[in-house]
Amino acid sequence: MTVTSSPNVSKLVGNTAGNVQTLPDQAVGGKERCWIERQGIPNLLVGDMLCIARIQCGSYMAAIEITSDTSFGNGQFCIGDRNNASRFVAAGTFTSTDTPTDKLRASAKGVAIATPGWDQGATGTVASGNNLYDDIMLICVTSSFSAGGTFTVITKYIDYGA
Repeated sequence: MTVTSSPNVSKLVGNTAGNVQTLPDQAVGGKERCWIERQGIPNLLVGDMLCIARIQCGSYMAAIEITSDTSFGNGQFCIGDRNNASRFVAAGTFTSTDTPTDKLRASAKGVAIATPGWDQGATGTVASGNNLYDDIMLICVTSSFSAGGTFTVITKYIDYGA
């Protein structure tokens, strides 16, 4: 049997400086936080954007969990920011009902938000002097959403106090 350590465990095990064992802040000690948005399934038009979370730069994305009591039908959406419309969730339909589903791309899990996107305001642009946040946007790709129903988006992220 072979025992192999992850890179972070290897750093701790390889410590020869005494009893103090430390890792970079982004490896341990973060707090899971979440942003919850619950609303009726809107009558969105192609290109419409709905701000669903504001995440502090330096935080690490953990999940974007979507639950709906009604299928979105053929309506497609993606979730991203100003820099990349599908940065967090690729365009697609969401037909599951009453089943929490994590839609965050695997390539975005555990990746720090290093560049600000929208600082949602009247103009939808980064506000002068306030580039510490990235507003997460649900973006309508097709406009054939089912009428009625309620959906909830829980955006989970790890905050290391950055």
